[in-house]
Amino acid sequence: MNSKIKSREKIIEIVNNLKNEGKKVGFTSGAFDILHAGHVDYLYKTKENCDILILGLNSDESIKKYKDPNRPINNFEFRAKVVSSLEMVDFVFGFEEVNNNVNIESLY
Repeated sequence: MNSKIKSREKIIEIVNNLKNEGKKVGFTSGAFDILHAGHVDYLYKTKENCDILILGLNSDESIKKYKDPNRPINNFEFRAKVVSSLEMVDFVFGFEEVNNNVNIESLY
């Protein structure tokens, strides 16, 4: 497993430590089911505004709920491996919810 992929609980701990160090932490999320150049450009631009970029990755079940019952095309493990391999992404975690309310409340 890629060392960038963590549980949300571990990410919360990491974020708290980074904030104490004065780091600017950025957060974004999505399905990133079929990674394309638009995703890569977006992530590069996001990283330009922070020291550490954390990416929340929708679980397979949450994608089925908000996109389509036949999605995702690529499973969570595959998607997590792909996005965590991008240089601008510092950490990745999965989440089950359809929206980011819990993520935002937990990280900030």
